[in-house]
Amino acid sequence: MGILDLADEQNLTQLLEEVTEAVKADMEEIKNLLLDLPDLNKETKSKFFELKPELVMENQERHKALKDLQTDVFLSIAVLVEKQSERMDDIELNVAGAGAYTNGGTNALF
Repeated sequence: MGILDLADEQNLTQLLEEVTEAVKADMEEIKNLLLDLPDLNKETKSKFFELKPELVMENQERHKALKDLQTDVFLSIAVLVEKQSERMDDIELNVAGAGAYTNGGTNALF
């Protein structure tokens, strides 16, 4: 028990080779399917949108709405930055004024 005769060993070797070849063929097929996937996705999307023109229109409307929202957000941010810049200028003037008052006070003490 546990020892194979020559015929069994040859059969087992042949079976292993067949299984190995089948696995290699399956892996090659999977690789090819994965490589074709982006093209299939593009093709599927184009067919889907060709069949559903209302979805194309809805998608374009959403895209435009997003662009408008993006523009509004950037304009709002620009306004906020400008206001903060004015406040920073005010703070800078106040700090400079405080420095002048401090120097004046120090000079008055001596």
